[in-house]
Amino acid sequence: MGFCFLNNVVLAARQAQVRGCPRVLIVDWTCTTATATQALVERDPSIRFVSMHQYPWYPGTGAADERGVGNVFNIPRPGGLAARDVRHDFLAGVDAALDDWRPDIC
Repeated sequence: MGFCFLNNVVLAARQAQVRGCPRVLIVDWTCTTATATQALVERDPSIRFVSMHQYPWYPGTGAADERGVGNVFNIPRPGGLAARDVRHDFLAGVDAALDDWRPDIC
């Protein structure tokens, strides 16, 4: 359902792993959810994925309860939030992903 033929961020994460960084944090902040990225990493505990996006919005994925193997941290938010709320929610999601887990690269 994603729009990319090659998912550059996952390719970069895999290359980082090959080069000695086994744990990778991917952070995505955009209007739509990154379905392809989530689908490619949601079964891999060596990669944590944080996605903040407007919800519900196309394609309707990215709910907070989509957790993968505990490595997916979706932050679905309605449009029109105040900037301070957006910043707070985004940083809270990143903090949750980093709780008891330290990436080698992000």
